[in-house]
Amino acid sequence: MWIVKIALERPYTFIVLAFLILLLSPVVILNTPTDIFPNIDIPTAVAGMGSGSMSVSAGIRVSAVLKVVPPPTPDLLDDNILLSSSK
Repeated sequence: MWIVKIALERPYTFIVLAFLILLLSPVVILNTPTDIFPNIDIPTAVAGMGSGSMSVSAGIRVSAVLKVVPPPTPDLLDDNILLSSSK
């Protein structure tokens, strides 16, 4: 309630403060960064074919890498996935 008492005793002070807020708002809005998330350097892998590479040989190279990865075991899969894939 102290702020109400000051506002009633000194009304010009609050008028000047309101005017300053109106004047400084565009400056603050323009200087506020729009991106709230930090820049994170996420590692990415790019698969591309070299010059003159045939599509069959490129497919063999990609599938050879995928064949090394072991398939998931049924106990690790969700029951819903197993039911929907068996239909």
